[in-house]
Amino acid sequence: MAMDVYDVYQKSLEKESKYQEAIQTYLSKREAKDQGFAGLLPRIELRGSYEKVYQKKKVDSQTSESSADYYQEHYEVKLLQPLFDAEKMALFRKGKREALQAEIELELARQELRLRVVEAFFEALYAQDSLRAYEAQKKATFEFMDQAKKSFEIGTVTANDVYDAESRYELVSVKVMQAEIDLELKRKALEVLTGDPVDFIQPLRSTIKLLPPQPATLKTWLDQAATSNLEVQIQNFSTEIASAELDYNRAGHYPRLEFTASANLDDQSGTMSSFEETGPGQRTNDSYVGLMLTVPIFEGGYVQSKVREAKHAQAASHQKLDDVRKESIEKAREGFINTVVGAKKIETLYSAVTSSQESLRASKLGYGVGVRTAVDVLNAQEQLSSSLRERAKTIYDSIIFSLKLKASVGTLSDEDIMQLRAYTDYSNAPVNNTGF
Repeated sequence: MAMDVYDVYQKSLEKESKYQEAIQTYLSKREAKDQGFAGLLPRIELRGSYEKVYQKKKVDSQTSESSADYYQEHYEVKLLQPLFDAEKMALFRKGKREALQAEIELELARQELRLRVVEAFFEALYAQDSLRAYEAQKKATFEFMDQAKKSFEIGTVTANDVYDAESRYELVSVKVMQAEIDLELKRKALEVLTGDPVDFIQPLRSTIKLLPPQPATLKTWLDQAATSNLEVQIQNFSTEIASAELDYNRAGHYPRLEFTASANLDDQSGTMSSFEETGPGQRTNDSYVGLMLTVPIFEGGYVQSKVREAKHAQAASHQKLDDVRKESIEKAREGFINTVVGAKKIETLYSAVTSSQESLRASKLGYGVGVRTAVDVLNAQEQLSSSLRERAKTIYDSIIFSLKLKASVGTLSDEDIMQLRAYTDYSNAPVNNTGF
């Protein structure tokens, strides 16, 4: 399959295991909201029992005794509605925050998938470009070696020229084999993401101009990273969850008030009895409505200990928030600087490739008239190959840094991956940008 970066991303959304795990984790964590809300709703219970009873009664002052052998049924329907329960209110607030945090965590997982896809794609594309550059260098070196052998046979060059060409040809042949292995490994890494073999990845256009970051001021990006970074948002929710946990533990000191209502049915079957007051053969219905107040008094210091524990956890969460904010700011700084420098470096490397091509041409002409050596030509070929690979690496790294910059402020989206298609060359055959 021939795929561009957006194709790989779309496949990864369906197949990549780490992201699928994140989806299931999100679905699990979002239930915390419903669980917290459930504690504020009425609770209805139905209880029932069916028993066989044997009773025998004997009064010591009398010689008579009475007995009964019967079945007894008991049913109860009970309703409990919290009117004031600080613990359950704290759990509700905590559950809402945990559900919101889960949404941000899922978006972070998707953002990380976007970066993993782009990095894996460009690593494979660089491996593909490197192989093509080495193959072009190998071909050019072979042609030069063949020319040197023919020239040596007619006595126009020395044996050293042939030896230099043969040595350089063997070295570049090894590099071609290494590049083939590296490309296969990088394609396998893409296959792990997509679940399908990737035989060819669409290259980028031969000429690319990267736009500078917008806005163009570093401070704007740093300020945004301090608040909008997804990891900062997640940690913000963690501090709020820690506060809700502290409220929950403090509520262990507070009274609880509930509205209660119940209906009871007792049914005793049978008639064998000489009991004077109660006995089998009765059917009783009871109904109750009222308020139930529970006041905690002493639990051995458990509540105080849980409050202290929650306070320390809250302090730790605030400290971690400061650390995460600093890290996000540094990521934004790194992304901004590398994006700006990368765009300038790309322009320089385009010029470097052009200069290397001209240098190779001049070396070949000079070699033909005897003012350049074989080593000069071979060095020029190697320099051109190196310039092409360096230019490709810089382009890919700069694109990745521009995406990481957006990720550092929480704005990296599917649209950004789609826009990379504007850089892609969709020609039927791979474009030869090697310059040899």
